[in-house]
Amino acid sequence: MWSNSATSQTIVVTAGTYIVTVSDANGCIATSSVVVTENQLSTISGIVQYSGGTLAPYKASVKLYSTNQPDSISGSTLINNVLTGSDSKFYFNNVAIGEYIIKAETIDNTYPTIISTYYDTTLLSQYAIKLNAECGVNQDIVVNMKELQTSNSGTSSITGKITVASNNKSIMGEPIPGAEITLEQEPDDEPIANTESNGNGDYTFNNLANAEYSIIVDIPGFPQLETHTIVVNGDTSNINYVVDTDTSSSTFGIYIDSATSIIKYSFKNFSVNVYPNPFKNQLNFDFNLEQNSDVNIEIIDISGKKVETLMNKKLSKGNYNNSYQLDNIVDGIYLIKMKVGDTVLLKKVLKN
Repeated sequence: MWSNSATSQTIVVTAGTYIVTVSDANGCIATSSVVVTENQLSTISGIVQYSGGTLAPYKASVKLYSTNQPDSISGSTLINNVLTGSDSKFYFNNVAIGEYIIKAETIDNTYPTIISTYYDTTLLSQYAIKLNAECGVNQDIVVNMKELQTSNSGTSSITGKITVASNNKSIMGEPIPGAEITLEQEPDDEPIANTESNGNGDYTFNNLANAEYSIIVDIPGFPQLETHTIVVNGDTSNINYVVDTDTSSSTFGIYIDSATSIIKYSFKNFSVNVYPNPFKNQLNFDFNLEQNSDVNIEIIDISGKKVETLMNKKLSKGNYNNSYQLDNIVDGIYLIKMKVGDTVLLKKVLKN
């Protein structure tokens, strides 16, 4: 018999000291005691840093997300949200066994150039470092924050909308508020502006110089599968994204709303739309020639080596739609070099 009155050979107990008494058919009795200890749950702690050092006390909000599949358009389950304390550190105590990611953000305008960042130094949850919480194992980390870079200002703007993917392509889906959108300037992928979608799913970037930009959309737990790369020359609208929330779907995640988004690079003698980006195996070129022209299209790797020539011929004025199967090139970052007459377009694409 156990000291808690249980009489089975095996019992389930909490931490503490237990005495067991065993008697046999001859009336012999033996007594023994056992101390049961319980491993403490995990603690995840750390500091938040930027180029100027550690953020001041109470100036960073740090979020702990489960890596389980999202169960709503709000994204992954938020387990806890804490402020850094008087020692400039954050603490998540009693973290249950599981896999997590961490996102840090500032709480006011003390650090106007710092933008929300996942551990470690990424803007997208799909690239965040995953932390495994185990009983009795504590982790102390450093979250290095991304910062906005200075850029030239101008009079152009980019606007768009984030919505839930709809089965009916002619009807726009439910708007998604609170998605975090970052504008990066090409070719260096430097973040220059950051905003969130409003209650109608809309976002806007104003006062932009005419240049080439790409857009990052983050909702925790939803991978961004495609992105817009835009050459801005005046106001640019309908830079829209849709979110497939079906976790069993092959298109689960964030991708370009092809039904409403048409991005073209326009020059005096031609215009072209290259899509999708990223691409898997097929890359499409829709272009218009304003006059008869020599057209050369090449794929170049990041070392500058030509990988493949897609086109090299003289074409008549008019519209063209060409698709190329590129199963033979390995996944990675490439430049599309399209030369029409004396005009050259260089566009970065990702094969994955």
